[in-house]
Amino acid sequence: MDADQLASLPETDRLFDTIVRLFGIATPELRPALTQASTLIAEALGADKVDVFLHEVASDSLVAMGTSETPMGRKQHELGLHILAISHGSPPTQVFRSGQPYLTGRADQDPTQPRGIVEELGVRSQLDVALAVGVQRRGVLAVCSATPDQFTERDLRFLTAVAGWIGLLTQRSELSEELAHQARWQGRRDAAEELAKLTRRQ
Repeated sequence: MDADQLASLPETDRLFDTIVRLFGIATPELRPALTQASTLIAEALGADKVDVFLHEVASDSLVAMGTSETPMGRKQHELGLHILAISHGSPPTQVFRSGQPYLTGRADQDPTQPRGIVEELGVRSQLDVALAVGVQRRGVLAVCSATPDQFTERDLRFLTAVAGWIGLLTQRSELSEELAHQARWQGRRDAAEELAKLTRRQ
């Protein structure tokens, strides 16, 4: 099913199809999994860019841990616009702080929009919803288009529902990475202990 067919589905069918595809993502690593998820959502909404932003405590920033494989998504990373300081008060950071969604079809008229997003990427429509992982608000799911008035309240409902499943995917990937890290650590520890035993025998 191509992007146009998916976007034209009734809301419940589009949501179901997207969720099925999200949980078909087999990649255990966080970044590749969220990149695939972002690309699927971009197709479902006919968007030019989708980001899964997660809050990085050390820098107090939202960092795009997954960005759609689209021209606008790639350009965003080339320009360094995939990191948003909370203190700058951009729409995604406001959504992260408040939990309230953001929808605009005229981003160029919003003074809180970073100039690089509007001028360099050409974003005109934007839809952001808070992203929870478990019971904790951890980031923002952000959707952008260069077309004015691209997204509707129907798309907002869709994205809000999908955000819950992205949270589950994030939790699953983080758990997989943590288990892999623990296995590597245990493997190194076992090897060190075995080496120590061999050394003592000599």
